[in-house]
Amino acid sequence: MAEHRLVVTGANAPLAQSLIRGLLAGGAGPVLGLMSPRCDPSTLPADDGRLAYLAADLTAPLPARAAAAVRAADAVLHLAWARGGDTDTATDRNITMLDNVAAAMDTAGKLYFMSSVAAGAQAPGAYGRSKYRVEERVRSLGGNVLVCGLVISEPPRTAFKMLVGLVDRLPLAVRFVLGAPRVYPVALADLDRGVRGVLAAPAPVGTVALYRPGGIALNAFLKRLERQRGGFRLPLPLPAGPMLAAGKLARHTPLKGLGEKITTFLYKDDRRLAALPPPPGLTFDETDAFLAAGG
Repeated sequence: MAEHRLVVTGANAPLAQSLIRGLLAGGAGPVLGLMSPRCDPSTLPADDGRLAYLAADLTAPLPARAAAAVRAADAVLHLAWARGGDTDTATDRNITMLDNVAAAMDTAGKLYFMSSVAAGAQAPGAYGRSKYRVEERVRSLGGNVLVCGLVISEPPRTAFKMLVGLVDRLPLAVRFVLGAPRVYPVALADLDRGVRGVLAAPAPVGTVALYRPGGIALNAFLKRLERQRGGFRLPLPLPAGPMLAAGKLARHTPLKGLGEKITTFLYKDDRRLAALPPPPGLTFDETDAFLAAGG
């Protein structure tokens, strides 16, 4: 990895910052982080010439300096994502960003798009359907898709932070019934290793799974969290199927934001996720250790 030159889009996001630190620790560099023009670069850490940042609005053609960096890079890790709007609006914005990055590349085989286990052709939420449509665009260009699971980190972030907060704040043992979903966890350390591995691979990897194969039932995952966090809880059954249906309906009301969160959280295309291979040689030791600690 020492000879790699990397460009990371969406570099100001917390997950991007974690991955950049892991890449640099693994010998990657120099790294150029493309960040939102709304971000204050003074809040982001630099690293003695191995890490620099450049503001770029990816919804417009790349400025000359950013385009030159993308063209010269050995790999481009595309993490930038524009949220909000209905499926078509979100898809259009994100495909525009993707196409602007890809237009500056000499070959799309160097493009690595970070997707999500929430993605699916039939996903009920705008986020999941948009992610899947952008995946399809990446594949049509000849790029690579990294399907990321629920990232377990300390301190907790994103969806994992929501689950930990649920366990910490409520004296309740939530259990989903009537269509209980699965969750597809990946420890941040395993995700770091997986990303480093695919970027260092001698050939494009196509579409790969960056999550524990098979996942785990969400109820079992919550039970492990409860044991790890301690405390007494009263059982609270929640009907997953009806909640998902209510979330779909809520997306057409003033509560559409809540509906989007519910549908994104509860829906997974388990058949699709089971068919995706992990990167060659990647094991999920840290993920399994986390799960074993609460078993």
